[in-house]
Amino acid sequence: MSRIEIDHLHTLPPDRARAMLEGIAQDLCRRYALAAQWEAAALRFAGKGVTGTLTLEQDRLRLSADLGFPLSLMHAPIEREIREQIRQRFGGSG
Repeated sequence: MSRIEIDHLHTLPPDRARAMLEGIAQDLCRRYALAAQWEAAALRFAGKGVTGTLTLEQDRLRLSADLGFPLSLMHAPIEREIREQIRQRFGGSG
C-alpha cells in the first residue's frame, strides 16, 4: 500500500473553495470509480483499491489517500494529476 499526502494553501472564500473541492472530487470519482460523501468539512472517498479524505480548512486543503495494489503502482502519475487539478482550481503551489 502507498499513501498520497497533499497540503495546499489557498485564499478562496469557503463557498468557492467547497465548490472547487467538489469539482476535484467529481473528476476523481468518475475516473477511479469512487464514491464520496461529506462529513462536516471532510469529503471521504472510497473505491476499489483506494480510500481517503479531502479536508477543507479556512486557508488550506488537505488530501490523504491510501492506494492499495495495483493503484500503488500508479502512485506518481495519480499524485501528479491530483496536484495539477488542485493547482488549477485553487491556484498557488502545494
